[in-house]
Amino acid sequence: MRINKNFVFDLFLGIILSLTGFSLLSLYIFNSSIDVPFSDYIRIINNYIYDVFDFKYLFSTESVSRVPLTFLFRIINVEIFKYSVYFDKIVGIISLAIFNLIIILNFCESVVNKYLKIIGSLFISIISFSLISWEMILNGTGYVHFITMALMVLIYHLLENYFIFVDGYSKSLWIILILIFFTSVFCGGSYSVAFLMSIIFFTIFLFVINKDYKDKNKIKNVIFIVLISFVSGLLYFISMSIGEPITHVGMRDVNLLQVLSNDLLFPIKFLIKSLAGSLIGRETLDFYKSIYFISDFHIYELGFIYLFIILISIFLYLKKMISKKYIFVGFLLINGIINYLLVFLARYKFVNTDYGMSSRYGVQYMFLGVAIIYIIFLYLDRFCNRNIIIKFIFMLFPIFIITCHMLTIKNEFDKMPLRKQYYEKVKETALNMEKFTDDELMDIFEYKRSAEQIKTAYEILRDKNLSIYSKGDVE
Repeated sequence: MRINKNFVFDLFLGIILSLTGFSLLSLYIFNSSIDVPFSDYIRIINNYIYDVFDFKYLFSTESVSRVPLTFLFRIINVEIFKYSVYFDKIVGIISLAIFNLIIILNFCESVVNKYLKIIGSLFISIISFSLISWEMILNGTGYVHFITMALMVLIYHLLENYFIFVDGYSKSLWIILILIFFTSVFCGGSYSVAFLMSIIFFTIFLFVINKDYKDKNKIKNVIFIVLISFVSGLLYFISMSIGEPITHVGMRDVNLLQVLSNDLLFPIKFLIKSLAGSLIGRETLDFYKSIYFISDFHIYELGFIYLFIILISIFLYLKKMISKKYIFVGFLLINGIINYLLVFLARYKFVNTDYGMSSRYGVQYMFLGVAIIYIIFLYLDRFCNRNIIIKFIFMLFPIFIITCHMLTIKNEFDKMPLRKQYYEKVKETALNMEKFTDDELMDIFEYKRSAEQIKTAYEILRDKNLSIYSKGDVE
């Protein structure tokens, strides 16, 4: 049993780092964008904004954005904030701050050395608030994913405490089961898949290695956890199956065997580049390509270095930590690994090895990065001997990861004026659509389905005096 005697210090540290991260992302949002909807918002406005109180849209065939929890937030946003994109973005980074706080509290509960605790918490916060995920941070529609992430780590924390401190049947199990169901069905969306798979696989794994199959109460509890996770996942897939097929521009009509027949190494190339892109953002790598002699070889090299660090972390966890009931970080670890595989399975049809490097997947990759920092600092604190050289070598791993993230963060802060100019162009275009061709509208609004849908969306906003047409915003 791990009892933390410094909870006040841990809470203070977590709050300070989370508030700092929230403040920096707020600065980034307000200096990189303006309050104007485009891209995914076009679909949402057309489908839901005309009447936010009409819950028949819960059964819409539009499966991407009909996540139940978003209905509540849309009502609040429309009725109070006149449908402000900033509202969604702030909700997102508040949720990200909660996500970070929960992880830091769990991390500080495990690590004893105060210096390692502070440095490790700082490194975890840098990854949590990293601008590797700039696209999800600036695209306000992703706020529900950040809410889901905060709920995920809360559930992981509760599961760890349950497995460690509770013997047999307990009311706390029902709280966990309700939270798993709520997170998956009401707000998880596509993020539910890795979450539920991590719970099912890791719970069964713990059950087997701990030889709990002789305890009837533990057998019953494991069945409850696995069953509710399975049912929640089944409901998600049923929901997706009755919706409209999701189509993406550039996706080819090929299967995995056809892709492999053309390039047997395609999965390896895709995954290694995805690993590299989760350390240094794709746009940052493109920037360095333009000023230095950086090629695909260096990107693969970066990915393989990260893979080596991941394998070392997995080895340390399985060898040293799982028997000591460090369960929370195990959930993070398996969630992160599953997310890389899911991105590949969902996007290999683009037949582009660079596709997994996109910033939109940075949030999903975040789990593995946080898990690696957690594991290495836990190893240095609890399991590493007094050999200074070994400690120094292991400390190089998180320093390398954080240095990569800082390169992306710096590059994104440098690009704030350019991003804001683009948002201003979107607003100017929205107010003068008649001056632009359909192709220009689809390009500027980053919405390739239909220019008519863009026009219809802004007609809805104008008719209801929302967003850029709200009182006092447009003459």
